Amino acid sequence: MRVSRFITVVAALLAVGLLLSACGSVGSTRSVVVLPATAAAAPVGAVRAAPVALSRLAVLGDIACDPSSSDYNGGVGDPRHCRQRAVGRLVRSLDVDYVITTGDNQYENGGLAAYRASYDVALGGVRDQTWPVPGNHEYATSGAAGYFEYFGTRAGSPTKPWRAMTPARGWRVVLLDSNCWAVGGCDRTSPQARWLANRLSKSPTRCTIASWHHPLYTAGEYKGNADVRAVARPLWSAADRGGVDIVVNGHDHNYQRFAKTDGIVEFVAGTGGKSHYGLTSAPRLRYGNDEAFGVLVLTLRSDGSYRHAFVTLDGRRLDVGTGRCSNPGR
Repeated sequence: MRVSRFITVVAALLAVGLLLSACGSVGSTRSVVVLPATAAAAPVGAVRAAPVALSRLAVLGDIACDPSSSDYNGGVGDPRHCRQRAVGRLVRSLDVDYVITTGDNQYENGGLAAYRASYDVALGGVRDQTWPVPGNHEYATSGAAGYFEYFGTRAGSPTKPWRAMTPARGWRVVLLDSNCWAVGGCDRTSPQARWLANRLSKSPTRCTIASWHHPLYTAGEYKGNADVRAVARPLWSAADRGGVDIVVNGHDHNYQRFAKTDGIVEFVAGTGGKSHYGLTSAPRLRYGNDEAFGVLVLTLRSDGSYRHAFVTLDGRRLDVGTGRCSNPGR
């Protein structure tokens, strides 16, 4: 009797299951996730691995033309000049977490009026996500006053423009000023270098990105330029001593990626819209592009790895690759 009743109950349950399955398959677009049969609850007291956190950065520099430029054309530019508005639309479409600028954000003199008329129209919509650094053109206005007023506290202060932010667990970005003459120097004893050394040594983090304007290595317009190298070299040395993994720069109006030198991978991201400078060859240059406007996108993972891609105005993803933090410092 009990066996008969058990069989009856099982048959009823099977019938209900078949009915529900049939109902779910008619006119339904929902997917059902089936857990593997071997899945089991973690033992009591077991430590679960922390999920891998992601953060996406858009990196760009040498951006907005002066409204008085003959190439400005109402802000839309032409195929080779003043494409800041198109680049701004690209940045917004990428839905990144943060925007890092590599300087010369506003031409020709970085004045506040020009920032409001040109840069703000292009990229003002992501200003609250932006962490900028100044270029040499910002200092064409005394004290880079337009830059500091436009970006406010995100730019630091005229006396202390260096600062740091944390885009994801295990990552930090240090933002520096390579206009050394304006900030008390860049050598090892300068206020900026001392701050950087202290920050990197007292607050150890697995992965670090540094952003400043002038590149130490370039295959472009400033290749071998003694003045540019003179301001970039001390910052590079300080970054390498402190274990920085990635350096992003502008100044040369093109995109470049160099093989790891010392412990650092360098990107030049000067493709924010102003114009292009031609590229030649250079030792350790792994990829270069002097024809497309666009942004470097860095996808940072909290496990110490990252992805890089140069995303162009027409949506191409060039120079796609991966890397991992590994600079032990000196």
